Amino acid sequence: MISEFLNTIRKNHAIEHATIGLLLDEGKLKGPVAGYATPLGYFVIGRVNSNDLDEAAKTAIIRLQNGETHLAVSPFCGTNLLVAATLASISVIIATRGKSPIQKLPAAISSTLLGLVVSQPIGRLIQQYLTTKAKIGNSGVKSVNSLGNVHFIRTTKISYERLTEPCK
Repeated sequence: MISEFLNTIRKNHAIEHATIGLLLDEGKLKGPVAGYATPLGYFVIGRVNSNDLDEAAKTAIIRLQNGETHLAVSPFCGTNLLVAATLASISVIIATRGKSPIQKLPAAISSTLLGLVVSQPIGRLIQQYLTTKAKIGNSGVKSVNSLGNVHFIRTTKISYERLTEPCK
């Protein structure tokens, strides 16, 4: 149950990244942007037309379902910031331990830079394997609701039931 809950959030996180990435590529998202995945869908906070957002969300889902898994990982994700801050902090603690006050500043600067450089590939890997799930299965867009620059894209599982009776 918890696993299904977390996987739903991970799938929505992947769709959020893909949607925002498509909007940015097409120049349809203006100014600063933020996204936030939930079990019911995801938020996009930014200046974007609701119809463009709906179209991008549906296209993102199709492209993820067709195997374009790279769309699930974003260089702008908060996961990257968290990894960078964590690695920089740990490296500073280790590098400055036992150093004199005059030695701490250069050690802190160089270890912070090392932590930031190493965090880039690690952040992408953490997104790929922990915080997003590019294999979104039968996910679909249920609705797009907007209030100013705050948009919520509600996702759902699409049912592919067969018709039991012929169409008349």
